[in-house]
Amino acid sequence: MSVSMSPVSTASTSHSGEVDDMTDPGFDDNWSIVEHQEKGIGIIMDYGPTDWFMEVIPNGVSPAEFELLKQIAQFIYHCSNPIRKGARVALNTLKWADDEKSLGKKAHRIVATNLSFFKEVAAHEKASGPGARDLPGTLKNMTLRYMVAEMDNFSYQVQSYGDSTKVYRSQHRGRYQRVTSIHSQEQKELASMVKRKLGMVSKIHWIACAPPDTPMTTPSISYPKVTEWCEDTFESIRHSLVRHEEIMLASFPPVRTILNFCDFFGGIVSARAHDQLISGNKRAREAGDPQSEEGSGPSAPFEAPQVPLTQEQFRAKLYELELRRYRIDFEDNVEELEESNEDAVRHLSSIVDFWISESGNLTRSDLDISLTCLVTLSSYLKLVEEAAFFGELLVIVYREELERTPSLQNKIILANALGALSILLGADDRKLEAVRAAEDGIRILSPLLDSNPDQVLAPMAALKVMYAKSLSELSNHDEERYLLWARKAHRVAEEAINLYLRLVKNEPNTSELKHCLAQALFVTASAGAHLVEILLKSQEYHQFACCPPLGELSGILPECEGCEPKDSQGISGRHKAEHDRIRRLNVETVQLYVAASEQSIKLYRTLVQETPAVYTPLLAEVLTLRAQLMDTYTSRAIEAFHEAASLYDGLSATLPNRFDLQVSITYTRLAKRQKWEHDLPGTVTSYEKVVPCLLRNLEGSYPKHSYDELQKRSYAMDLLCVLSCLYIQLERYEDGVATATLISEVEDEVLVYRRSDPVGRLGIQGWCKWMMDHSAEDALVDLEASAKFALKDWENEKNYGMGMNPNWKRMRKNPLALGWCGAVQCAEGNDVSALWNGEIAVQMVREWVGKADVRFLGRHKLEPYHRILPHLLVLLAGTMICAGRKGEARELLEECLGLIKEEDGKVDGSTLKTALLLKARLLEEAEKNGKGGNAEEAARIRAEAETLPSKGFLHRLGCSLRVGF
Repeated sequence: MSVSMSPVSTASTSHSGEVDDMTDPGFDDNWSIVEHQEKGIGIIMDYGPTDWFMEVIPNGVSPAEFELLKQIAQFIYHCSNPIRKGARVALNTLKWADDEKSLGKKAHRIVATNLSFFKEVAAHEKASGPGARDLPGTLKNMTLRYMVAEMDNFSYQVQSYGDSTKVYRSQHRGRYQRVTSIHSQEQKELASMVKRKLGMVSKIHWIACAPPDTPMTTPSISYPKVTEWCEDTFESIRHSLVRHEEIMLASFPPVRTILNFCDFFGGIVSARAHDQLISGNKRAREAGDPQSEEGSGPSAPFEAPQVPLTQEQFRAKLYELELRRYRIDFEDNVEELEESNEDAVRHLSSIVDFWISESGNLTRSDLDISLTCLVTLSSYLKLVEEAAFFGELLVIVYREELERTPSLQNKIILANALGALSILLGADDRKLEAVRAAEDGIRILSPLLDSNPDQVLAPMAALKVMYAKSLSELSNHDEERYLLWARKAHRVAEEAINLYLRLVKNEPNTSELKHCLAQALFVTASAGAHLVEILLKSQEYHQFACCPPLGELSGILPECEGCEPKDSQGISGRHKAEHDRIRRLNVETVQLYVAASEQSIKLYRTLVQETPAVYTPLLAEVLTLRAQLMDTYTSRAIEAFHEAASLYDGLSATLPNRFDLQVSITYTRLAKRQKWEHDLPGTVTSYEKVVPCLLRNLEGSYPKHSYDELQKRSYAMDLLCVLSCLYIQLERYEDGVATATLISEVEDEVLVYRRSDPVGRLGIQGWCKWMMDHSAEDALVDLEASAKFALKDWENEKNYGMGMNPNWKRMRKNPLALGWCGAVQCAEGNDVSALWNGEIAVQMVREWVGKADVRFLGRHKLEPYHRILPHLLVLLAGTMICAGRKGEARELLEECLGLIKEEDGKVDGSTLKTALLLKARLLEEAEKNGKGGNAEEAARIRAEAETLPSKGFLHRLGCSLRVGF
């Protein structure tokens, strides 16, 4: 297949008046993210002491320390993020440090020294301009982060000391003194290292501070502290290789990340090869060619003499082979994958051993190759923090090499290394630094693009892809500044596509180029999807009445002046931009992002035919993204999700359990859409695919009671409850009981105190028992316990309100638990309790359905909570009949059937059949008793009911079981 297509930006010319053009005239795309901080629309990850906060001296802060904090506050928009964070940590330490205790006095001195240092660096950064701030791959940035991390640990020690008893402090005084002394010395060494690197000390002072015989141009990687950090990182790697070896050997590598590394590191190899070629040609010209001088016929092409490779050339060759080998060296089977993972573990261990054994004696070439392999192998084995550390060291090495020799080759090498670092920092959740790394690489290459397109075009395009990716992942906030950066991410991704299209015209049609273009299209669609997610999340919160659901909106809406967000006195300036952007979001705009994903899919399908083991997971990822975009506006997303899910099924069959997370996400989203479209059997099938993945995920969870572990269990229990309710709707009661039992196994003892968690399990268990002909006494043990929890929740909601957003889990479980309990109580003859529970269940749902914000969120979230109302109405109608209130029962049935008609029959067959049969029975009894019934109408309704394949539950209601009814 040839790589031929138009830029995505031109794909929608027919809708040019209907889509958002993604331009922001007041936003300068040439400014970096830190330059925009001074304009108030940059991104600041940590806030330190600000001017308004420094108006009053905080407790525990001396006047001198307060003055330092005030001076730092003046640089709040002109300094690096670690300085802001460090000032905040220092302030917390001062609040905990008691002047009357020995440790407190020392803490004050240490903090004052740190604050003085931060003030100096902040002033230096302001004078140096925004380009010097938050710049990863510099010794200053790395050291500041380590300083702040150590300050955080020390702050905890100070707090622990202050909270301890006098006896405990006396017993451990020596330990605390050692900790304080070590911390003080380390902070001084780190501060001195930064000052020396920034040239903030005189030559005499530098010599006095530096170790003996240290030259002024010492590479950063040779500093004792950097060596110490390397040793700590190696120790961490060795620990992980021992402790988590089994997980590493079984895991599937991050294919996209490794391929991106190969592009950037391959760019470094190409830059060196190009430089060597130029040097070789230059030497050949200088040596002269007798044939050409004599003019005797055409000259033969230059051929290098066949001489043995030098050590440097040999290392470079090994380097290139190593990179190629890690373009994922396995076929599509488990044995090959595990063998590849074993190789990665073995090679990483050997490189660590080599580095440690050669510490201080590494040649320049050894250093380059070792760091590159450490980055690649650590990422391959998902040691993201360690990989980011080595990526920073590699950039530091290349940055210092560029300072020594500012050549074109070194600029291209550094830019490629910054692209790789951007990937690493994004994976390590250091989003702002990931953006800055890509920005710095683009800054280096931009002046060279026109003069050296053959060398600069490919790395510039790759950097823009990473820049767009890191920008779109920066935040999910809906403030205007975050929206601006999310929109810039989309623009940058389109710029990358246009650069790759220039390459397509000039270079051979290789699989590498296809992958690069496919990824650029994927990032474009992903940036668009992220923007849609932010806007829809904003609409969830504000609920602007003038913004209809996305699926109902075509074209751009006219200007709106009188709209008000929920719980607001009107659209403030802060919300005006969000309001206007939400109104401009329409189906045509989302379809533009879908088109980008489809172009990416087209390229990946070709690549899968060439190398299925590598590119099939990437194709599945793009298919899932397309389905998620379509899910915002059309039910055709079901087909798109099915396509992605079937691909993951194939991958899981070949490589079992390696894609559990992706399978869970894809099938859960599919099930949600299927449930909204009322495909109950399909929904059950999808959820059944998810359950084994969730259970395997819980088996591998660690530690047992961590926050993440509890969240996983809570999510699994909720999904199992939803599946159990679906089994009930499909009259698969045995499966319902089995799933409810599974919930109790998943449920951790720590979660028992959460009132709403047992409601679903107990309610489902009790109702399924009742429908399986168990005794009322047996069923009510679970149902009444469940109803008790549900009533407590209802009482709390009456007293304290629902909160900001509906609790969908509670809204699904509580009414059903009460309704089922009431139905079984009625069958046992307890009409008073049955009516009480049944009426409250109906009242709950009616109140929720009656709230505009809940209706809006239900539609937006594809949460059909309101469809349980017909089921509850039928249950209550049966109880009303037993209580002698047949007129009210008829009204409930009419309401039930009316709701079903409004929903186009989107209710389970069991409820519909029971409602029809109960209505027919009431009509027959009314005619029999001479109270205006209609036997013909009853017969018609009964015949309609009999066409339904469901059995219904009329036979288990009190009006069928009790004598006299």
